[in-house]
Amino acid sequence: MTGGAGFIGYHVIKRLFADAQQSTIVNVDNVNDYYDVRLKEYRLRELDRLKPDAISYTFKKTFTYNEDTFFST
Repeated sequence: MTGGAGFIGYHVIKRLFADAQQSTIVNVDNVNDYYDVRLKEYRLRELDRLKPDAISYTFKKTFTYNEDTFFST
């Protein structure tokens, strides 16, 4: 999921947490300052808190897709 710290991405990941079973979710976001970074950081903390045990969830802070970064989880 790209943009998982933003409004839409955050809610999509929350939905995946609720619906997906034994899945791997990689959240990639650059957490830019287009709007309040504190809100994005709050969302990321919430995703960490809400993650079900059956889901593998990783957050990667990066600006663009980089295969080495993306697949080094």
